[in-house]
Amino acid sequence: MGLDPNYIYGLFIGRDWVRKGLDIAIKSVMQSQKVKLIAVTDNYPAINNEKIILKNSIPSHELNNLYNCCDILLFPSKSEGLPTTVLEAMAVGLVPVLFENIAENIPEIRNEYNAIVVRDEATFIKAVQSVENGSYAIENMSSNAKSSILRGYGCRGLTDLFDKIIKENIKK
Repeated sequence: MGLDPNYIYGLFIGRDWVRKGLDIAIKSVMQSQKVKLIAVTDNYPAINNEKIILKNSIPSHELNNLYNCCDILLFPSKSEGLPTTVLEAMAVGLVPVLFENIAENIPEIRNEYNAIVVRDEATFIKAVQSVENGSYAIENMSSNAKSSILRGYGCRGLTDLFDKIIKENIKK
């Protein structure tokens, strides 16, 4: 994809860019020195800045390429059920930066082990700056993210989950 290896790349994915918090992701990147953002969304106004790469809806094979060439997932969404974007990103080793209320929906998420969990917009921005300053062991967290999600949502993890749900419902 021709990305500059001197930068850290954050990925944002979300059609409903207002609810998903794209403005927060952009602000966090604009306040950093070595982080660029690739945002996959629809109908966001054009931005003339080399640190922000906007992409409209893209085919799944191109999305897979983006997952694999980025370093972190910037996910400042304000509300979600089970955010599959986070699960997909972690499965390929992206470290998500996300709010506490979203992290609570994914039991496998552990702050500073496989994700960076923050309280508000200000701490989201500081977390992105901390990534670029090397305050987080992103390579270790990436490996932990991948193994955590595969354990929880891989074939074995899903089989165990469905088995548990079935047994709980049979008892009722």
